[in-house]
Amino acid sequence: MSGDMMLIDVTRCTACRGCQTACKDWNQLPAEQTRFTGSYENPSDFTANTWTRVAFNEVVNGGTMSWYFAKLQCMHCDDPICAAVCPRQALYKTEFNVALDYDRCNGCGFCQVFCPYEVPRVNHALKKMFKCFMCWDRVLAEKRPACVSACPTGALQFGFEKDLLPAAERRVAELRRGGKPRAQLYGAGIGRVLYVLGDVPEAYKLNPDPVPMLGGQVVELALRPLQALAVAGIAAKVIMDRVDQGEEQ
Repeated sequence: MSGDMMLIDVTRCTACRGCQTACKDWNQLPAEQTRFTGSYENPSDFTANTWTRVAFNEVVNGGTMSWYFAKLQCMHCDDPICAAVCPRQALYKTEFNVALDYDRCNGCGFCQVFCPYEVPRVNHALKKMFKCFMCWDRVLAEKRPACVSACPTGALQFGFEKDLLPAAERRVAELRRGGKPRAQLYGAGIGRVLYVLGDVPEAYKLNPDPVPMLGGQVVELALRPLQALAVAGIAAKVIMDRVDQGEEQ
């Protein structure tokens, strides 16, 4: 395995969006029709066919506008709320990502509702959820995720936490010495994606307080009755569909 963590240094990002293109290419995701929404950011949100995107943030400090770019994707949480609320146990945690068993997924959307980063997206026609899976096939083959390989500025790195975390801490210290007093780490101890930020998380469209993610096990216990009802509802629908099909025959 080539690593267990991705490091995203947003201060090195030029918004070339090579990561978006590489993600589409490697995962064979189709292009989508978009429209202008008043920002150069495109696309402006995740979809079932867009698993990674670059946020364009216009930040004004002292009367001067600056671009704050940030690659957004699944955080691959260590205690994933999406897996905790999934009524089919389709989502599960591995050592470096949050993976999905497509055969179990029925597109109920629980994961999309509870994710503190609003990452999962449901294709209602296919009745399946889709999101970034950290290019698990490439990682297991000793390769870096496609987005990391495509980044021309070194804003994206992939390796082991024991190496990336100290490197990220050194980068934050360097940024602070260079005139960015609010530079900080984001995601440390939370998941498999670590950010180096030049400012506060909100400036990059990152959730400043992803509390639900940290309480996945508690939420799972609380939602077990709802999960049971959801499974029962799914089973009832399958039975009714079969009955209807039998009547049609």
